Amino acid sequence: MTKIGDQEKHVWLLLHRHPKIGPAKFKQLLEQEPKLSNYFSQQTPKSNLNAFLTRWQINEISFDWKGVEQDLAFAE
Repeated sequence: MTKIGDQEKHVWLLLHRHPKIGPAKFKQLLEQEPKLSNYFSQQTPKSNLNAFLTRWQINEISFDWKGVEQDLAFAE
């Protein structure tokens, strides 16, 4: 089994938590960029993620970083 780093875990959870990114879109994101953290600079989405979201007419580009921290704390 492949382990992913902390930054990757955060981004996986972040994208999973987005209400308009379901399994099919998540899979497409992974196929386009296997290292999902490459879609962000710090906590800001990069242009490649913005382009993907725009292509799917997802205009709500707010991400719940606090929720991710809560998820990770709960899992510990």
